[in-house]
Amino acid sequence: MSTYFNHGTTLPAYQQLPEGVAWEDWAKHLDTVKWSNSEPPPAIGATITIKLNGIGPARVLGYFQDANWLGCIVLPLSPPAWYVKQTKQPELGAHVFGAEIKAA
Repeated sequence: MSTYFNHGTTLPAYQQLPEGVAWEDWAKHLDTVKWSNSEPPPAIGATITIKLNGIGPARVLGYFQDANWLGCIVLPLSPPAWYVKQTKQPELGAHVFGAEIKAA
């Protein structure tokens, strides 16, 4: 399995789940950077909503790749108290994959 972690402000080449292809079959293609959302990745500066754990609105700061999955580096705008306490430095941002976000 090819695993690496890379940050950047340039959107890398990626592929969304092709229509009519089973998720399980598509996810096996490790040579392709994959985006796990039906919408294209949001632009840097865009406001999105983190669906995961009720974190809420966030601003996109950049992109990352982990094990050939594309994600966004985001800054939560009004994170819950538990998130601030747990992360200790919420101003550094969070890493979320496409399936964990929706357009604001």
